[in-house]
Amino acid sequence: MRHNYTVWILPLIAISGLLLFLPAPDFVITHWHHHVWDLGHVLLFSGWSVVLLTLLHSRGVTKTRQWLFILIFTLATGSAIEIIQMGLNREASLFDLFLDLCGALITLCFFTAFQVRPTKPLACSCLVIAGLTVAALASHRLAASLYDKYALIKQFPVLISAQSPLELNRLYGKPERYFAPNAINDIPAIGINFTTDRYSLIYMIDFPGNWSEYQYLKIQLHVSHNEPLPAVLSIEDAEHRSRGTRSSDRFNLRLILKPGSNLLNIPLDQVRQAPRERTLDVSQITRVNLYTMSLANPRMVYLKEIRLEQ
Repeated sequence: MRHNYTVWILPLIAISGLLLFLPAPDFVITHWHHHVWDLGHVLLFSGWSVVLLTLLHSRGVTKTRQWLFILIFTLATGSAIEIIQMGLNREASLFDLFLDLCGALITLCFFTAFQVRPTKPLACSCLVIAGLTVAALASHRLAASLYDKYALIKQFPVLISAQSPLELNRLYGKPERYFAPNAINDIPAIGINFTTDRYSLIYMIDFPGNWSEYQYLKIQLHVSHNEPLPAVLSIEDAEHRSRGTRSSDRFNLRLILKPGSNLLNIPLDQVRQAPRERTLDVSQITRVNLYTMSLANPRMVYLKEIRLEQ
């Protein structure tokens, strides 16, 4: 029975271990995709823990020593994986190490609960609850992203309302961003700190609906400094990436954002006619970018709303 138990789990361990050293595939693009991918750490160390605990238990190792061995093994191996990833031009992550520990703890809790169930039902129940709690902690980022994706579908044609910190899951890019509940006259907004990089880019890629039923894209921004801010807004459809991502094949709007409030009211007919050689398909919008270029100093912009209107 033990042999059969490990035969099916060892391939899972090998596959999940290999995936930790490979870059995420092309379909892993949104935050919730990445959070699912990151759960491979949980799968890997949970699987390793199952195999190791089975061996330790068969040799009569005490439960306390089982826990110590698994936790030390997880910390040492998880740290080594992060160090190796740094050598592969990937960033080390403490959160990945946290997920490694979660995978080990989930197995420890349920494995021990199964062992003590006949004689200590209360301890068994506590261990099961602890294991479920750790599983919830490991998946909380995924849960938050999925909940906000559901909220985005319900809010459409509003794309950003700045009413919840979960809306940060809708934005991508390197500039630091945070939720500011009382940003401007006690009105909430998302703060975006554009940097002095050659391109400091913030973008949105997850759109739940068809834009062809609407006439305008409206964006409300607030520039916190006393000087105008040059920026570029671009909009892409599904075909754009397959055509080589040329600037002339998308909608581009050069902006001079004035200090204080700015309302961008963009006719979607202009978006359709923007590419030189074709019509941009607003029924399949895949990306909206807002970026600055080679700023002399970092600049803070508050995003208050993005919505479609008829």
